[in-house]
Amino acid sequence: MISRTSALELLKKYPQADADRNHYLESEAIMRALAEKFGEDVEYWGMLGLLHDVDWAITKNNPSEHLSKAPEILRDVGFDEEFIDAVLSHDWDTRFFCSEKTKRARRKLNTRLRRRKL
Repeated sequence: MISRTSALELLKKYPQADADRNHYLESEAIMRALAEKFGEDVEYWGMLGLLHDVDWAITKNNPSEHLSKAPEILRDVGFDEEFIDAVLSHDWDTRFFCSEKTKRARRKLNTRLRRRKL
């Protein structure tokens, strides 16, 4: 996994609207808080939040392409398939193509969120 600083530099490679940048940072903060609450890897979950829309700047004019560029972008900087699976899993259309490990993690998170009504 790359450093947070490198992740921020990666996002800066693409023209970002201020609202989009804020969304990435807010998502990172939420994911870090959830990871801490659930006893998960705070850095990993934070990185997922930060980079979950990594290709939005280059696909937002055609939303049906959202996340189509993410795997290549993330692989190019060294992320593994598990991380890429997790990023792809947040999109309704790709959720069926995730690994079993990602599906289990997603179910675990959703169950905990429902129980705690976060």
